[in-house]
Amino acid sequence: MTHTFTVGETVPSYFKTADLKTGEARAFAGIGGFEVVLRVDEPTADHVAAVEHGPVGLGVQDRRGAESVLLLQVGERGGTGHAEAVIDIGPAEWKRPQRLWDADVELALCDASGVCRARREFVGPGIGLQNGERGAPEEVALCVAVFPADRYGLVQPRGRLGADSWVAAGRAVLADPDWRPGFTEVWDLRFADETVLHPSDMGRLMSLELETKQDLSGSRTLIVVPRRRALTFSARLYAKLMRPLGRSIVVCKTEQEAAELLGIGAVPTLVECEQEG
Repeated sequence: MTHTFTVGETVPSYFKTADLKTGEARAFAGIGGFEVVLRVDEPTADHVAAVEHGPVGLGVQDRRGAESVLLLQVGERGGTGHAEAVIDIGPAEWKRPQRLWDADVELALCDASGVCRARREFVGPGIGLQNGERGAPEEVALCVAVFPADRYGLVQPRGRLGADSWVAAGRAVLADPDWRPGFTEVWDLRFADETVLHPSDMGRLMSLELETKQDLSGSRTLIVVPRRRALTFSARLYAKLMRPLGRSIVVCKTEQEAAELLGIGAVPTLVECEQEG
């Protein structure tokens, strides 16, 4: 951890807090982890308590063809100390040796003068976030098919993919009458325009794994991700969290890599989809 912030002292000048509006935040990849500053012009005791003791965490939002952003949430939703911010991140923040999903995070609350009023350390990507997503509702077409001859089920979501649609698709492939335990579950995310997964959503996905444990007995999961940093982060975080449940999850960089693991020529492109959202 870099220990960049000290309560009562001005945060480092490279955060340029004067350029931030109240409720906005800025993040940098430091030597020992991620450093995040949230500006609230006149922070109350509730804001201080939320940063120091309340639920706080980071999520990731990824858009195809656009830069990824971090999503910061502090405090209980609806509470007087609650704050949310979208933080732009450039490629440099992702080229450092550490990764957000296992990095230390140091969070500071600063006032209009740039003085640190509260600080918090936690392990990324986040802890204790409340369920629910910010921004537009999920709008996704769930393309699901099972290929019994090749022993795999395929999910190819299109549109804005979040936790609700992820859970719906997971249940759909296992509900297919052709699905059998021991088949490979394939998530092909090449066609998803936007993927939003918050740290709190991982609890829902773990619950889905426990709910479907019998159907997934002896199965493995392949996740095909394009070269998008935030989406790769979400897939690797999911694989890491499911490992204690005995799940075998492989993140594939290309469709060809997944096809080789399946023993087929190519992963098909599904055309019949069920609209969700």
